[in-house]
Amino acid sequence: MTENQMDARDAAGQVGNTIADQAAHVTRETADQARHVVQDVRERVVAEAEDQALRVSKQLGRLADELGEMAGTAPSSSMSAGAIRSVADTSRQAARFLDERGAQGLLDSARDYARRKPGTFLLGAAVAGFLVGRVAKSATGGSQQQRPRSGAVPVAAERAGVTPEYGAPLTPSAAPATPAAGVPHVEP
Repeated sequence: MTENQMDARDAAGQVGNTIADQAAHVTRETADQARHVVQDVRERVVAEAEDQALRVSKQLGRLADELGEMAGTAPSSSMSAGAIRSVADTSRQAARFLDERGAQGLLDSARDYARRKPGTFLLGAAVAGFLVGRVAKSATGGSQQQRPRSGAVPVAAERAGVTPEYGAPLTPSAAPATPAAGVPHVEP
């Protein structure tokens, strides 16, 4: 082997080592940056959760005050006054809990309860999910009946006074007073 070939081989080996060192450095830097991003996101989520817990706590306190005023103006013999006082007291306790422990305390309490009573926790979560779904559906108007698009004629079962069984006579009380718009009236 000539001296030029040996120098070229040594230079190629040094370039390979330099590339490997740089690749390892880039990998370490990328991992460090990813850890910093994850930590930053985690800190922001925790801060936002604590902020939301503080807002909820203040709202619960206001609600408890308003309910307390309502209970104070109600006659003392009223059954609703006692129920309103009970809800006001529970709201105050929840507000105090959130003030003292924050969102992390609420999460820890939920975890502890789930460990102690998993069946009850799952049942409560299922009921809460169902209720949230129902509220969301009613808020978006999902329970409204869809109307046919323009130009579409409803089938016989969807029109008032039309019997879906063909050939069955309509009774006078079931006959439509006026024909549906765009649908010609045909006498039998």
